[in-house]
Amino acid sequence: MDKYQELNEFPERLRQIRKDNNISQTALAKALNLKRSSVNSWESGVSNPAPKNLIKIAEYFNVSIDFLLRGSGDNRLAIDGLIEEQISVVKSIISCFQKSNKKS
Repeated sequence: MDKYQELNEFPERLRQIRKDNNISQTALAKALNLKRSSVNSWESGVSNPAPKNLIKIAEYFNVSIDFLLRGSGDNRLAIDGLIEEQISVVKSIISCFQKSNKKS
């Protein structure tokens, strides 16, 4: 998703990710339980989505809010279906790799 980092603003990024997923403004609005005019005004830069709608957009496209706003931070792990103990193990492994990479 490097091409998204080249896009400077949220409106451009939203439009691009929507088009890349072959979703119309109408279909996205319906999936988010909103009006098409809301999606259009976000993509036009006329207004910004409320935080609850940013969350909906991020969940719909399975990206982070940071990715939507800045074009980075899109490396999410799907942990749906894991129990708390498994999630804890995954977090521990990630932490170990992060610490190891800092030492390098």
